[in-house]
Amino acid sequence: MIARRIAAALGAVVVAGVLAACAPGGGPLPVDVPPGIGAGDDPVPAGVSAACRDAFPGLAGTGDLTDVAHIVPADWPSPPLGAELCVVLDGGEGTAILQYVSPKQDAYAVLDHYEVALQDYRYEGWEFLRDEGIGGQPILYVAGPELEFAIQTDAGTATYVVGFELLTP
Repeated sequence: MIARRIAAALGAVVVAGVLAACAPGGGPLPVDVPPGIGAGDDPVPAGVSAACRDAFPGLAGTGDLTDVAHIVPADWPSPPLGAELCVVLDGGEGTAILQYVSPKQDAYAVLDHYEVALQDYRYEGWEFLRDEGIGGQPILYVAGPELEFAIQTDAGTATYVVGFELLTP
């Protein structure tokens, strides 16, 4: 199932992010991380909140939605109240990752928000499935004709990650 591949990819990106954040300042990163992502003592871009810096050290402030406009739908909804987009990564080969911090919403409220905000997709025939994802945390899989994505929550860190994969070249 393609949704399971997305969950595995999300796990790999999260692990890569954690490993990158743990790298000694100025030292080589222990995994392949896209260019431009810092670690250690690298400066954080202006305007990045403390919540983002704490949740995604070394990655917070990376990228912009325009970097993945060819993958992420143009009508991608704003995050739920109190949530903040912290990291945008173009994973190459038609994949993208968005990492959010959401200290004011629980994991189920985050998924509820996106199910309501994306209801037009459901009416267009896209499939929606809630399940247990990485670490038993709630996840929402959404599959359409040319794109699918998964929203993986982590209640323990008040974060969530959205992984996108184009199904057609």
